[in-house]
Amino acid sequence: MSWVMESLGLRVWLASRSTPAAAVRAAAAGPSGNRQDETEAVRQSMLAALGDAPQHRPLRLKLVHASDAEALWHLRNALMAALAARQGEAWAARQLAQLTPLFRNLVPEGLACRLGPGRTTPREP
Repeated sequence: MSWVMESLGLRVWLASRSTPAAAVRAAAAGPSGNRQDETEAVRQSMLAALGDAPQHRPLRLKLVHASDAEALWHLRNALMAALAARQGEAWAARQLAQLTPLFRNLVPEGLACRLGPGRTTPREP
């Protein structure tokens, strides 16, 4: 029940977050070296893209409580659907295109193959 209480202050918290484009620029500036910080940047970018419309509250809670970058990766489809319903599919696709590079080196290689060339994490035997 405490997660519901935490979510009540979510609107103020979201208002202080950066846009997806700003997060992409920050990711391009160089690796932070901290996987948890990078995952949190992805989470914040996804929340910023979603906005604070009341109809998106269930998805917002899933994003807030996703356990890791892989869980966030799997929420991209739901985010795409929510964004497309609000502004159209083309706009939603552009938003997701800005978010997807943020997952580089955070998700398993099988998922990251969709990210294109440039993966720097070595394969594990």
